[in-house]
Amino acid sequence: DNNIANEPPPPQQQQQQKTKEGKQNNENDANGREEKPREENFFENAHAVVKKNISFIKHDTVDLFENAHAAARKNISFIKHDTVDHTDEITISNTDNGPITKIFTFSALDFTVDDYKSFTHTLATFVGFVIFFIRYLLFTSNPEVCSNSSVYGCQIGQMVVTFLTLMFKLIFYGILFFLIVSSGNDGYRRSFLDIFIGFAGIVLFFVTPYFVRLDSVIITTETTSDERENFFFITISVVVGAILAIRQVLNVISLLIDDEKIGKSKSVWARFLVGSSAHDELQSKRAAVYKVNKMLQNAYKLHQQGDASISLNIQNTQKSTHDLSLLNFTKISDKTERVGGFKWAWKALYSGDVREKEGIWLHTRLYGGVFGQLIVIVSTLITGAFLFMKLIAVAEEANPMCSAVFDPSNCHAMLGIKTPNPGVIACTDVLLIGTGCNDNPVDGVLFELSCSILSLIPITNQTFCNDTPSAIPRLFTFNGVFGNVIGESNKDNGDCSALLTSCFITGDNGIHNQTAACVLGMSTSLFIPYQFRGSDCENISPINEVIEERPIFIERIQEATNNAKTFDDLVRQYFPRRWIVLLSATLGLLAGAFSGLWIFLSYIPNTISTILKIRSGVIPSLRDPNFIKHRKQLESTTKILGVMIWGAAFTTLFFTGIVAIIILLLFWEVTRPIVFQILGVVIGVVVTLAIKSILFVVFGKLNYAAFYRRRPLVNNISVVALEAWHLGLTVLFVVARLVSLLVAAALHAGRVDMSVLTESAGAIGPIDLDPLPASYRKDLLLADAHRHPFIERLGAMYLMKIKHGAKFATAAGSVWRLLFVFALMPWLRKYRIASEVDLPEELVLQEIGTKPDHQYKKKIEQLEKKVRALQRMSEVRSNLGEIDDESTVDSK
Repeated sequence: DNNIANEPPPPQQQQQQKTKEGKQNNENDANGREEKPREENFFENAHAVVKKNISFIKHDTVDLFENAHAAARKNISFIKHDTVDHTDEITISNTDNGPITKIFTFSALDFTVDDYKSFTHTLATFVGFVIFFIRYLLFTSNPEVCSNSSVYGCQIGQMVVTFLTLMFKLIFYGILFFLIVSSGNDGYRRSFLDIFIGFAGIVLFFVTPYFVRLDSVIITTETTSDERENFFFITISVVVGAILAIRQVLNVISLLIDDEKIGKSKSVWARFLVGSSAHDELQSKRAAVYKVNKMLQNAYKLHQQGDASISLNIQNTQKSTHDLSLLNFTKISDKTERVGGFKWAWKALYSGDVREKEGIWLHTRLYGGVFGQLIVIVSTLITGAFLFMKLIAVAEEANPMCSAVFDPSNCHAMLGIKTPNPGVIACTDVLLIGTGCNDNPVDGVLFELSCSILSLIPITNQTFCNDTPSAIPRLFTFNGVFGNVIGESNKDNGDCSALLTSCFITGDNGIHNQTAACVLGMSTSLFIPYQFRGSDCENISPINEVIEERPIFIERIQEATNNAKTFDDLVRQYFPRRWIVLLSATLGLLAGAFSGLWIFLSYIPNTISTILKIRSGVIPSLRDPNFIKHRKQLESTTKILGVMIWGAAFTTLFFTGIVAIIILLLFWEVTRPIVFQILGVVIGVVVTLAIKSILFVVFGKLNYAAFYRRRPLVNNISVVALEAWHLGLTVLFVVARLVSLLVAAALHAGRVDMSVLTESAGAIGPIDLDPLPASYRKDLLLADAHRHPFIERLGAMYLMKIKHGAKFATAAGSVWRLLFVFALMPWLRKYRIASEVDLPEELVLQEIGTKPDHQYKKKIEQLEKKVRALQRMSEVRSNLGEIDDESTVDSK
């Protein structure tokens, strides 16, 4: 019963009960308070909705600001990390000898060791700076020191300020240019910030100067050069800027791709993304392996015997080939292999053998200088071509391409006409020959004069003269062109000509062959009449009629100035013809281009040959007492780039000018007689020298057998004859030697890779007359000291020794190396530098080759015991030395 009483009512009863309770509650609320209107409920609901939305907006805004703050902090942290990444000192490993650290060196600017990422980027930076300097810095104005430039002290001060200003500009722009443009090319630091700075440098130095015009002391972007020269520089700037931009894009891609994926890829794009430095390092390591293997193969061949019978006898008498290898080494010690040279070097460079087999690292400064040479050589030739074009234009003005002939029977003396300048003749059927006869249309006073005179000739019939000169396209004037007399009046080869004043073209008889009606006898510059010359003019009608009417004062002036010539006349008479200037310019430019091309192509082969000579000992190095000078003042290597570039420009300009002058002197009418006289002397000397050479050959075969005389009597007479002959002939030898030395010096002025003067001739006391080749050799030694394959391998061994300490390169390993080297290459003993604690060589040599091979293990154990004993003795000696030093200090 209790359970039944406690059970809940059915669901229907529960729902009816809730309804009744709800009604009772509503009645109670109605009794307790009044019912609210519908408007208040609406406002309450709207207020609630607004409050809810405001809360949502507030919460959403707070979240937005928090997210933005977190993103900003994250970006700032990334930028900060990206900015300072790899710029501090990093500890690679902790060893017993202390920590091994790596420091930031800005490897993008490391032109000594070439520790950058991309060779192309660095080379483009070098070439870009050369263009920037020539284009915007070389021809800038300089600040004035004082206004009175005639004072000598003022001139000195101006020169000092000029060169100091140039120094400041080059240092400032050089650091700024290389620092910004090279950014992103670091071999170890990888940063988006550096790449962005590199892009900014491309825009700043390669794009902005062509749109922003500046003209100041420190930089000028105002150019006054020819359009073709502008096109040349713009083209190079665009190419260099595009190369730099492509390299920066590749740097961005390499940052976005995992290094492991790039390293595993064997595609060409992977090589571009990694950069050339990694590939060059790989080739250098391959060269080290190749050299070691080649050395071992050559050493092993020295232990072989070529003759079978001798080899059999040696095998019967002894087991060791130690003596045989030394004998073979002695036999071939003078045998050499010819390497180097122009063709060999370029072929090896193209095939890659220079890097992979010889291990020669050609530093970027060399490539930058060579490409800079190419730019200045082309620029010099373009500038020379512009100068020659101006000279050709002057020659055309001085020697107008127009000549004229006329028949006096077709002429009329203009007497009785009312003009301010009488004393002329008017002719028809004047023959004009040449391309320059239609260059100068008439205008002004000369137009009116020509119309007033030519209209009186029946053939013209006043049909060509209108109100304005522009309406007369066929009326021309001339400058300094004399028309020669032809026809019956000149049948006795009389000498008479008249100055052409103006002509109206009446007919065209062919190419550059026209007929005209002309006014002759008056100059076009000062309107001076009676301009007839020649001894027979007084006998030719109607010229004689005009001459007879000339005033007495003009006659006296012409007689007084008959032999005198104006400057224009002198220029016209003595200035070279156009074809002479054109021929001289063409041959001079060809000679300059050849000399510049020779310098451009010779630097790399000669550099490779010099490195091989240093490595092989042809050029003495460490054992040379004078080698110490190459280890001092290494800053002088920074002169190499500028000397290479400007030396090539000077050589190109010099040979262009010299050859052009020689050709000009040879064909110019003024100097031709003198040149032919000199040429006659040269031909005479050459013929004499040819006869002398023939006599030398004959007397040499008759009188000498090597250094000994066969016929002393004949020899004595011939020697006296030759001595007397050479006493007068050697004057020309000295002149020829002087000229040849000057030409050789000029040709090698841009070649700092080789010494023109020997050590004895190149120094006067402590003064070195040509120190630049020594600086270039320092640069090669500086690069080879860091990039020689064996140096790099030794460096890796030293780092391993520092890192692993006593666990690497132990005494047992040293013994093994000695056994290996002394057995395979015994001749290397003379190059070994042994210390006091090293194993004695005699002990090793005594053990090698005297016992059977199976006893090597016991021999090595004995040698190790002896080495340990020597080390203990060395430690005892050092301890005794320290005790003695301490007792000495205490006693003091």
